[in-house]
Amino acid sequence: MPASVVGRARKGPDGSGCARSPLLFESAERYVYIEEQYFWIEENARDLNAWLRAKPDRFVFLVLPRRFSDIEIGDQIHYALRRRRLHELLHGVSEIPAGTDPATLPGNVEARVALFHIISRENLDPIYVHSKVVIVDDTWFTIGSANLTRRSWTFDSEINGACVDARLRRGGHVSARQFRIDLLAEHLQLAPAERALIEDPRDAFRILKEVLDGNRRWMRTHLLKADLAFTHYGPSPPDFDPILQDAVNLVADTDGTQTHFDLRLIDLGDFIFALRDSTEGLEYGGFGRLRFTFDVGALNRPPADVLVRVEMRKASSPASQNVTMGPWPATGPVDAGVLLIGQEYVVRATALAASTSAPIATAPEQGVLATAFLTTVNIGF
Repeated sequence: MPASVVGRARKGPDGSGCARSPLLFESAERYVYIEEQYFWIEENARDLNAWLRAKPDRFVFLVLPRRFSDIEIGDQIHYALRRRRLHELLHGVSEIPAGTDPATLPGNVEARVALFHIISRENLDPIYVHSKVVIVDDTWFTIGSANLTRRSWTFDSEINGACVDARLRRGGHVSARQFRIDLLAEHLQLAPAERALIEDPRDAFRILKEVLDGNRRWMRTHLLKADLAFTHYGPSPPDFDPILQDAVNLVADTDGTQTHFDLRLIDLGDFIFALRDSTEGLEYGGFGRLRFTFDVGALNRPPADVLVRVEMRKASSPASQNVTMGPWPATGPVDAGVLLIGQEYVVRATALAASTSAPIATAPEQGVLATAFLTTVNIGF
C-alpha cells in the first residue's frame, strides 16, 4: 500500500488506524474500483465526488449489493441511507430537488461512475456483494474484511492485505491489473479471447457503461444497473425521516467520537429488537426520535445565556446508568438521538450559565413514555 495511505492514517480514539477516504484517493490519478457491502458514509461519497470533479478524465467503478439483510425496516433504512450517499457521489447533493434534472447540477459526475449490482444469469437473482475490495490505477489494491465504514476503520477487528507489484506491463502493475481484469471479465462474462478488450481500464469503463446503458444487448453479463428510485420491496420511500437516518447510521456505524446525536440510550440488543419490531402502526419499526424543548423564562435570563445539560435513563435502570447529554443552547428545540418506542425513561436537567457553565437551576425529574415515533420532552425550570 502506498506510504501516503499507511503513514498518514488518522489514529482513532483508542489508537487504532482510521484511514480517511482522502488518503486513499490522493494516491489515485485515473480510476478507483470499489466492491463494497454498504457505502453509507457521507465523507466517502463527498470525497469521491470531489476527486472526480478535480480532473475530467477520472472515473469510478462501484459494485454494491442489490439486497440487504431482508429485515424490512433495516433494509429500508439502509436503502434510504445509501440513496443519499449515492446522490452525493453522482450529483454532489444528498437529495435531488423536485423538478430538477440531475444533469444540470454543478456536482453531477454520473457519466464517470459505473454503478452496478451483479446478478445470477441462471435465475436473475441478485448476488450479494460481501467483498471489500479497492483497486487504484492498476497500481495497487487492497482486499480483506474491512468495509469502507467508520466501524471497520476504528474499533472492529478487521484485517486487510494490500499489494503493490514491482512488475510492470503496459503502464500497469501486473498483480493489480490482472486482479481488475479478472473481476471485470467475470462480471461481463467474457471469454478468454475477449479479455484483451478490458486490459486498458478506460476501455473497460466504456464497455461497462455501454452495457449498463443497454447498448450491448448481445452480451449476457452479470451486470444489473443500479436504480436509486427502487428497492427490492418496491419504490424507495421519498420522505424517509432524515434525522432518523443519520441517528441510526451512527448507532450502527459509530467510531466512538462525539457526535450531535447521543447513542447510549439504545444498545445493540435494543437496536436489533427495534429493527425486528413489526407492531402494527409503527412507521420505522421500534425506532423513535427524541427531541427536547426548553422553557427558561422563570430564570430571568435570555435563552441565549443559558445552556441545558440533560441526564436520562431507562426507568428500569438505576441512577448510576444515567446518560448525560448536551449541554445545548436553550434557544430552540434539539433533536437528541434515538430511543425505543414503548420504553419508559426518566429525565432530569440542569440549567447552566452559557458564559461559565456554572449551574443555575435544576428541573424536577420527570418520567417519559415513548409512545410515538417523535417523543418531545419539554424541560422547564
